[in-house]
Amino acid sequence: MASPGQHILMNTRRFCLTDIKPDHIAGGISYLYRAGQSCLSRELDGLPLSAGSIAFLLHLYGREGEYQDEFARGLGYDKATAARAYQALEKEGLVRRVRDEEDRRRTRLYLTELGYEVRDKAAEAARALNETMLAGMDDAERRDAARLVGLMVKNLDRTCIAGEGDK
Repeated sequence: MASPGQHILMNTRRFCLTDIKPDHIAGGISYLYRAGQSCLSRELDGLPLSAGSIAFLLHLYGREGEYQDEFARGLGYDKATAARAYQALEKEGLVRRVRDEEDRRRTRLYLTELGYEVRDKAAEAARALNETMLAGMDDAERRDAARLVGLMVKNLDRTCIAGEGDK
């Protein structure tokens, strides 16, 4: 992992991890994602859950019985990616997929007993990651960070990048 102020070469430009310029936002977000996945992996060590599938599991809490494709849409993933994620969670014994009785082409998702057992640890790992990323920020800065990330998500959604796999 890079130390504060360390520069890495990115697209033949200098990119400083602690002084992100507007034309390097995507690189900073990419770093946050990779570092966040690494932190989550450490927090989830020993659980039958990977950092890559935690969002799928947490999204299921409180939404059991919904269709698998609705979860894909809700998380901004294409159907194939969501299907693979839920298949992996099913293999680990955290989720069960049930064919809909009225429409056999559709699958509903439910947590297993083990899925409920890891819920609190998974949610705490996600909360700890958010808290780590927001450390040192006051309430106004935290709200601004959330607002700006939300705006970036909306901007990407408007360009159809998030829904590209559904075409």
